[in-house]
Amino acid sequence: MNILYLASVVDTPRPDNPGLGGTSHMVEVARNLTRLGLKVTVFCRGRSHDSQWMQHEGINIRRLFRGSVISVGPPRKGLSSAASTPFLYATRFIQSLSDAFKIIMWSRQNKINVIYERVNRYSVAGTIASKFLGVPFVAEVNDLNFHEITVRLAAAIVVPEPQSLKPSLRAKSSKLSWGVDTERIYPIEPSLEIKNLLKLGQGPTVVFVGSFLPWHGAMSLVRAAPLVIESQPYVKFVLIGSGPDESKTRDEVRSLNLSNNFIFTGFVPHEEINKYLSVGDVMVAPYTSELGAEQGRAEMGRSFKVLEYMAAARPVVVTAVANLGGTIEHGVAGLVIETDGPKVFADAINSMLADPAKSNTMGREGRLAVEEHYSWLRHAEAVRDIFQNVVSRK
Repeated sequence: MNILYLASVVDTPRPDNPGLGGTSHMVEVARNLTRLGLKVTVFCRGRSHDSQWMQHEGINIRRLFRGSVISVGPPRKGLSSAASTPFLYATRFIQSLSDAFKIIMWSRQNKINVIYERVNRYSVAGTIASKFLGVPFVAEVNDLNFHEITVRLAAAIVVPEPQSLKPSLRAKSSKLSWGVDTERIYPIEPSLEIKNLLKLGQGPTVVFVGSFLPWHGAMSLVRAAPLVIESQPYVKFVLIGSGPDESKTRDEVRSLNLSNNFIFTGFVPHEEINKYLSVGDVMVAPYTSELGAEQGRAEMGRSFKVLEYMAAARPVVVTAVANLGGTIEHGVAGLVIETDGPKVFADAINSMLADPAKSNTMGREGRLAVEEHYSWLRHAEAVRDIFQNVVSRK
């Protein structure tokens, strides 16, 4: 079966930066569908100075360039936000038509069986191409900011939470959570290499992984740290990753005189992440209320970091706003806190550090949960079955 996977608002993965959650999702879905014997070609957003085609982990990727003519950035000088909105939709619609044309032209030479689109509020490219080519269209919905036409005309919908959709759309939807690569992330003994590299010493370690986006809550961890240090003076907080709020977080650490307790690793290649996770006694995902500011983000999303923590068999502290789908059962694979407030957050971390045996049990429970429910291979198997079903009905 030949699949065209369209993700026009997702960035191309690069060796020096695998991208945010959307890119990781796209790569894992495509990679695991390929493992199941499907031929998958990805069309996603690329940079204009790069070549048109690339290979990434065995996946054939076509870049949809966003050149200067129809690129969409901040409102043009002299335009209010309201006045710029029609311009935004107009330019994105032109992009969508351009994408559809590229898909159609390529597909005429490469017979495809299904178009699978990570839908968004602007694109109708997958829908147009599927109608023109006469092939089934399946919508992947990861938040509620999608174009109404795309989901109404889709033969099937893949969505983490069908109850977030209108009742008329639920009948053709399949509930599928995001996943984790349980073969790349798995329980190992704490890596002496990483412990020595980071100079961790004998004290406990609290690990945060993220892209330092505002809703990831790195600042919440810094503000809770003094209350943890009161109970655990030699604790180390290891912050893995880089992103927009990294410098602000570093500044806050310095201003609170916490530099001796904090370690910033910067970007870590994904093939190394398992070793870094192994040194954590407690893993944290302190998402803030900003996660729910964009419609559907919290309801639809599954945190990659939480799933990777669980796959590594490490206990997790997560805020409730990031656990609406119930990935973490409170007290089983970790602790779910109602707010990222410093005291509540610190109390949860301290309770885990004070009872290593219970925390290790939570970690093992988390691993069992991802093996049963959240592997990317299981996700891909379900998506493959959906493709087979819509093709058989055609």
